[in-house]
Amino acid sequence: MSKKTTIEVRVIAAGGKFLGNDIGGAEVTVRDAGTGEWVAGGRVRGDSGVTGEIMGQPRTWGTPVPMAQSSVFTFSMELDQPRLLDVSVYGPLGSLQSARRATVQQWVAPGMDLCGEQGPQVVISGQLVEIVEPATHTQLAAPGPVTIRANVGMMCGCPLAEPEPNAPAPWPQGDFTVTALVYELADGPPRLVDTVPLPYAGTPSQFQAEWTMPAAGFYEVMVVARQNATSNTGVDRSTVFCLPPSPPAA
Repeated sequence: MSKKTTIEVRVIAAGGKFLGNDIGGAEVTVRDAGTGEWVAGGRVRGDSGVTGEIMGQPRTWGTPVPMAQSSVFTFSMELDQPRLLDVSVYGPLGSLQSARRATVQQWVAPGMDLCGEQGPQVVISGQLVEIVEPATHTQLAAPGPVTIRANVGMMCGCPLAEPEPNAPAPWPQGDFTVTALVYELADGPPRLVDTVPLPYAGTPSQFQAEWTMPAAGFYEVMVVARQNATSNTGVDRSTVFCLPPSPPAA
């Protein structure tokens, strides 16, 4: 006899909080691990969790992250025997240039609900990186200075900031390295022409520096952000160009 079994799936940023409505959440797709048959799908909905509970206390390895006030995707299925599922998530949906996919496998058994702390928590690693300046396809009238500014945060959208007295920041900006790599686009593969460190700009999650375009041409700017103590890394790219002057009329 089959039994109804309920599963709650949560998606959490590595080193951060849950992916909630404020960052667009994440899409969840559940399939049978053996056959690939679609089982369920939808988007996690809700908040990102309680910062103090998630980041304020050290946890022993394997302990579930406190999930109060966290976004969730819930589904139920009728089971007459255990079934191995592929639980795949993709997000954050509010920052598609940084979105990525993560998949875990989870056994489910008839009548054995996996809810709350027993529910699967799928971890998405990386950094949210969005180049604010230059906007893609920025054209300059002449070679010259270009402002490179990037918005960098955790995959849950949480900001990087400067710690304040008696109020330490969960994600201090000094724990991250942000660099712009500038490539010239011409015949052949892209050629690296400059490496530009982007220091903290004084506003949460904002990193900025100036780069000078050396000559007319087409350039690609790739901003790489990394959390120094982990493998969390993110990349975004943009383009800026200056057309060469037209030859004088004959």
